Parts: sequence; C-alpha cells; structure tokens
Amino acid sequence: MSHSDVIKTLVTNCGDCHSEGESFSVASLQHSDSLANEYGAWSNVRARLSDQSMPPADENTLQSADRKSLIDWIQSETRKAIFSQGEKAGPANFRRLNRNEYSNTIRDLLDIHINAGTSLPQDIAGGEGFNNASETLIISPIHAEKFLQAATESLEYAAADARSRNRLLTVSPNELIGEREAARQNLQRLTTLAFRRPVEADEIDGFLTLFQAARADGLEFDDSCFYAMRGVLVSTDFLFLRTCSEITSAIL
Repeated sequence: MSHSDVIKTLVTNCGDCHSEGESFSVASLQHSDSLANEYGAWSNVRARLSDQSMPPADENTLQSADRKSLIDWIQSETRKAIFSQGEKAGPANFRRLNRNEYSNTIRDLLDIHINAGTSLPQDIAGGEGFNNASETLIISPIHAEKFLQAATESLEYAAADARSRNRLLTVSPNELIGEREAARQNLQRLTTLAFRRPVEADEIDGFLTLFQAARADGLEFDDSCFYAMRGVLVSTDFLFLRTCSEITSAIL
C-alpha cells in the first residue's frame, strides 16, 4: 500500500464528511511530508479507524482487511517519517547562573576585578557531576539574600572606581536632559547588557521607580542610579539564562 493508495481509500470512505472547509480535511494529508508535519492528524485518523468510529457505522463501506491495512500503514509510515528527522531535543530549561558564571559576568558587566560570587552558597553538582544543571541551580531565601549582598558590594566597588563608574554612568543631567531621562539612559545600557537581550521601556520604568525613591530619600543623582542598578542585578532576567530568538550585540 502506498501513500496515494491510502489517500484514495480515505477520500472514498471519509471524503464526504472530511472535505475542504471542515475542521479536518483528508486533503491536508495528501502530501507525503504530512506524515511528519501532520503527525497528530494521522494519529487521530488511526485512532478513529481503530475504534471504528470512522467511517460511521451507517455509512461504513470499508472492509475489515482494508481497515487493518490502513491502521498498520499509518502506524508504520508515521513512525518512519518521525525517525527519519532524527532525534530532537526538547525545549531548553532556563537556569540560574552558577557561582563562576555570576562572578565572571559581574566582572565583565561592571568592569571590576573582584570575585563577586565569593559570598554565594556553593552550587550543588548534578548527578553527572556538573554544576550547571538547571535542576540543581535553585533559588532559596539565602540565595536571594546573598545575591542582593553581592550586587550591593559589587556596585559599591564600581562606584568607587573611576573607570567603572564612568562606564556605568555615561549620561549626566544637564540643560538638555533631565534627571529622569539621564537615569533612564544609564539604566537602559546596563539592563540591555545584563539581560542579554533588548529591553522594553516598561522594564526600565520599574528600575526608574527605584531611582526616584532613592532621590526622594536624599541620595545624589549618581548614588541613586547605582541604587536602581541593584534591582537590575537581582532581577531574574539577569540571574537566569534563557533562550532568546533575538541575538544582538548586547549579548556578553
């Protein structure tokens, strides 16, 4: 039995109910690549043939031998089509940065030369001995506390270092740029790098809220920017690695 034979048999026995315009059309299966691309539809046809709900009993002209041949053919050929495509990995799990990755990323991001991950809890190795397995890189309350501590200490170090400070604060308020816009631009640059992707305006707005709160408490412009940057460095978008379809020069 060939693919064309199967389609002819299905059209003859099922075409009246499953034609163009219906929720399912036999015509959608006429191309040979449908065996893999329409695997779900083929599986549904096989199931309906197996439980004898298709064709309906009052319209059934399909012989038992033909029904069995169809069922066997669909099962065999759809499997072959799927296997011919090779094994496909499932979706990648997003995972937290481990200690070494965190330290290296903070060093490159802030241009500082300290081991920012020293105070973080030790990472647990997975069953294969790797320390970058997503299932072992958990976030516990102590992790949250230590990540905030590491972010604070790293930014304090950067603020005290002229080169790092100038790299992070590239825009200052002046007669043309107000404080909020200057802070936005500083945060935009850091956040884009930290998140390893383009960021939306509303994401920056959240960090600007921290900036404005710091200013309201009496901190100077620069210190308020650094305060808001803590929020960037404890964000899950920074601490967790995710797959992203948009690859930009912002990736570290």
